[in-house]
Amino acid sequence: MIGMWKVMPALAAGCSIVIKPSETTPLTMLRVAELASEAGIPDGVFNVVTGSGAVCGAALTSHPHVAKISFTGSTATGKGIARTAADHLTRVTLELGGKNPAIVLKDADPQWVIEGLMTGSFLNQGQVCAASSRIYIEAPLFDTLVSGFEQAVKSLQVGPGMSPVAQINPLVSRAHCDKVCSFLDDAQAQQAELIRGSNGPAGEGYYVAPTLVVNPDAKLRLTREEVFGPVVTWCE
Repeated sequence: MIGMWKVMPALAAGCSIVIKPSETTPLTMLRVAELASEAGIPDGVFNVVTGSGAVCGAALTSHPHVAKISFTGSTATGKGIARTAADHLTRVTLELGGKNPAIVLKDADPQWVIEGLMTGSFLNQGQVCAASSRIYIEAPLFDTLVSGFEQAVKSLQVGPGMSPVAQINPLVSRAHCDKVCSFLDDAQAQQAELIRGSNGPAGEGYYVAPTLVVNPDAKLRLTREEVFGPVVTWCE
């Protein structure tokens, strides 16, 4: 979806495009390229390159004939792209990592808030740049919402992506799973209050239990950095 937000305006303007999806999830964009060809888009207009960012991404962003770069990803990679693009004064749009907040006022409907935030926080296991990863709640409603959200989190079914009942699936890779777990290990070492749901089937995938962190210290990594997983902080 995010890739198509960038592709469609370029095609509508009459430009050819080269899109490099994440090396961990290339199949969707390859299928989109097939559909584009079936729809009549001429060969060479809609192009997909797969591979690592360090090799393929670097080759694309440093090429002198590229007129425009649009990147969604980490801040560190975005900085590197900006430096590379400067060599050719290539125009750049960067959508980088962030901590998207949701602010809940005291007159909000608790059930509506819980339902909305369950989707906003845990869609695609939180591996979405627009995930609601930190929630700020006015004090009169805080305890009610935390209690309700805890029940909702613990009721989530964790399992394989093809399961018809699973609501939380494995993360995209072992490396990413280890990274998300490191945020939680750091928070636990600092005595943060963690409320966790199901861990998923033992030894069968890169599962991370959906987790609510209540009033974490502002200095914790998971408070300051994008986790990109099923982890949400709630602050009063």
